[in-house]
Amino acid sequence: MGGNQGGFFALLKPRTQRALSVDETIAELRGKFFMVPGIMAFPQNPPPITVSGQFTASAYQMTLQSTDLSQLYAWTPKLVQAMSALPGFVDVTSDLQIASPQATLNIDRDRALSLGVSPQQIQDALQSSFGDRQVSLIYRPANEYEVILELEPRYQRSPDALHKLYVHSSQGI
Repeated sequence: MGGNQGGFFALLKPRTQRALSVDETIAELRGKFFMVPGIMAFPQNPPPITVSGQFTASAYQMTLQSTDLSQLYAWTPKLVQAMSALPGFVDVTSDLQIASPQATLNIDRDRALSLGVSPQQIQDALQSSFGDRQVSLIYRPANEYEVILELEPRYQRSPDALHKLYVHSSQGI
């Protein structure tokens, strides 16, 4: 069983030394965790091979996407509530963080192009700064590690950092 948000992994005794199967143990623990106020626990039996390499709070994951953040904020809790009410769904949760900052940036494209800066260069600079852009992989004998480029979190919380970003033009300026 495992968790991912401040979570832990626990190994069960071998099957010959316990009365319940893994799924039965999970069902029993789920009921006990549910009774403790303030705990959000998602016991699960992870697959032997994780295809995506990403650990989640459950065996299945669904991703909602939209260019309109307000629509995500409005529909995510409704979807979680509706799915939780359906038979067969357990541990339905969301990792949407409604407190995430949002800013609208209007680019003067004509001026940018006259300075030799394309919209793609501006997008790349913003993604590198405020996103989590993977720029490389470090390969080790038993593992590989993603190299992520991003601003320090203190600069990501406010649009004030935008005036500190620079984009090199195609003319090298």
